[in-house]
Amino acid sequence: KLKEFIDEPLVLKAENPRRKFEREFIFAADSGDLEEKVEKEMEKGNLNKEVLERATVEQLVLGPQANFNFFFSPLNAESEWGDLDDAFAKIHGLSLEEARICLANELLSIDERRETIFDGVRRLPADVQLKLLRKIVPSFEVTFHAILSVRESLLKEVLRCADAFLLATREYEPPGIIGAWAFQAVITWDRVDKFGLRPTIKLDVSIGTETKTPESYGLFDISGKAIYAHIPVMHDIAFRHGGGTNVHIGIGGQYSNAKYNRRMSTGDRIALEVRRALRKGKLDLIVT
Repeated sequence: KLKEFIDEPLVLKAENPRRKFEREFIFAADSGDLEEKVEKEMEKGNLNKEVLERATVEQLVLGPQANFNFFFSPLNAESEWGDLDDAFAKIHGLSLEEARICLANELLSIDERRETIFDGVRRLPADVQLKLLRKIVPSFEVTFHAILSVRESLLKEVLRCADAFLLATREYEPPGIIGAWAFQAVITWDRVDKFGLRPTIKLDVSIGTETKTPESYGLFDISGKAIYAHIPVMHDIAFRHGGGTNVHIGIGGQYSNAKYNRRMSTGDRIALEVRRALRKGKLDLIVT
């Protein structure tokens, strides 16, 4: 039993008592619904008290999910970026060192998981799903991966999340992330204040010779109502060569291909960093 009623969609994540390396997922409309479903799964032997003591209950944020595959280059973080790192630091309120770290955090590709039998169930008509879900709890066994791209206007929000996490790892667990890493996120549509975000308009940063004013941007009105926006919500991290990046073997990642003007998969990017470090005598920067 949860200590209080939660009127939000929830997901319980627990070990499978029969197969320790796999997890059980139980989705519920609210905490009362979750408690009922947990009792039924315990009766079936799919859950027990031991695994529930280690289980987590999370708010279920609604939206499409994706794996964002990055590569942080310690070699590039040492480089000077001309006017770019100065401008980046001013716009985002960072030190020059932090700006270079963020610029060295490269988005390589995006992919998604296809899971059995969940993806099969959701392809059925709604009335069939409802009848079927009375009999079974869908499993979430990763089976396929597919390539995705995100709206270009949302890239800055994805990068903001990735850069903030990267800087936090360097502060709390130095040296932080090195090389390939990925984060799984849901991109939802909700009020920005619900996620502790405060919308701001930065008009104090001028890149160029002329000072900018509000009129320079054509600003004439600001809504006083609640502001809604696309918000990436991070829910998992992989400090490795993510499994979903195998969809880019032979063809490269869509964002890394554009950056390097050649086919560049995650494996290619790792190999490139090793070769560069060897050539510069800086292997100590990329290994721990």
